[in-house]
Amino acid sequence: MAGAAEPPGRAAEYLQELTRIVAAQQGLLARRRRRIEELERQVARLSRENAGLLERHRRHLAACARRADRGPGPGLGPQPLGAVPELGSRLDKSEGESSRSVSAMGDQTGSVPVTEAELARGAQITTSL
Repeated sequence: MAGAAEPPGRAAEYLQELTRIVAAQQGLLARRRRRIEELERQVARLSRENAGLLERHRRHLAACARRADRGPGPGLGPQPLGAVPELGSRLDKSEGESSRSVSAMGDQTGSVPVTEAELARGAQITTSL
């Protein structure tokens, strides 16, 4: 039965290896927790941005409906979001974004001009006129 038991030195090495494995796993868990927290902050920021964009779009549609109720007149064609009086001439821009305006749908009727940065973020803003 003496052969069945491991020598104390070997048991100590095994315990040290298990300790290293546990330490590595704890480090991995800490990195994963930090990444989860970072992603949760990003989701919160994107949710706020989305809510703002939805409100901006709602105001734009309301302004378009008011213009349509007034009937046809000079210069009442499709306008960029920044041209809506309720929104002012402000277009939200992050640092380094291009101010050059391009159309999200080419030159088709009913397209809404958007910046290149909005297109890069996947903007697909269309109106039904």
